[in-house]
Amino acid sequence: RLRDVVAAFDWLLKHRKAFGIGVLNLSIGTTQTSSYHADLLAALAEAAWFSGVAVVAAAGNDGPVGDRVSTPGADPFVITAGSFDDQGTVVGQDDRESVFSSRGPTVDGFSKPDVLAPGRRVVSLRAIDGAPRGDAAQTFDPTFYARMSGTSVSSAMVAGVAALVLSYHRDYSPTKIKGAVLGSGRSIAGSPREAVEAAKALTATERNVNKDLLPSRLLMQTLAKSGVTGSGTTWEGITWEGVTWEAITWESVTWEAVTWESVSWEGVMWETVGPDPLLGGPR
Repeated sequence: RLRDVVAAFDWLLKHRKAFGIGVLNLSIGTTQTSSYHADLLAALAEAAWFSGVAVVAAAGNDGPVGDRVSTPGADPFVITAGSFDDQGTVVGQDDRESVFSSRGPTVDGFSKPDVLAPGRRVVSLRAIDGAPRGDAAQTFDPTFYARMSGTSVSSAMVAGVAALVLSYHRDYSPTKIKGAVLGSGRSIAGSPREAVEAAKALTATERNVNKDLLPSRLLMQTLAKSGVTGSGTTWEGITWEGVTWEAITWESVTWEAVTWESVSWEGVMWETVGPDPLLGGPR
């Protein structure tokens, strides 16, 4: 349920420092029906991002046609992971973007996903009481392992690479982590998107990412209602409709100064977001 997702983000924002949370994987998603400025899942993802947590989100499994990237993966700030198929080989020449992997552009016109990672027939540990058994083969114990496909798998892979980058560069911001992950890319035949390379990401020349993007208006409204202030910027009392968003220098806002513990998501207008999205299954 959407309210459960909101509660999870609320916990994350309040406890991220105590538990040293630097990377968040979101193997969830739903159809993007509006701009990210009016999308609650996008606003939540950005809240985590601006609080210092790099967010990786699944692109969705509605390919190969375009305009199918799910939210929150459609948010321009986050690292959006699509899937490639390694064809069951160890060589890279036969890798191809998975047919099921969602492609952009998003509702707002952003090219997504940002990067590709393995996402077809990947073997991993399964949650005994949660994850489906998938198409488990007899080469491993299906009680503890599952073979699954989907951009949910790819997202987890990319989140792992992001965590490696952060462990190697402890001072990296989410934006610098994204730049390193995208800077590690190798070409995939037939696709304009590149595949992440874990080892290369540690020393890669960072891509210039997230330049001139505008934070979610829904996020800003939520902060304003909570009386949250940034560095020299008071959101309280701003008439949001009258803001010239393009003229705001967001780099001047010290997001670290935001007291996320004071943010109340209960004030969000749920009816403007739509019904609870279906969050089940690999996205």
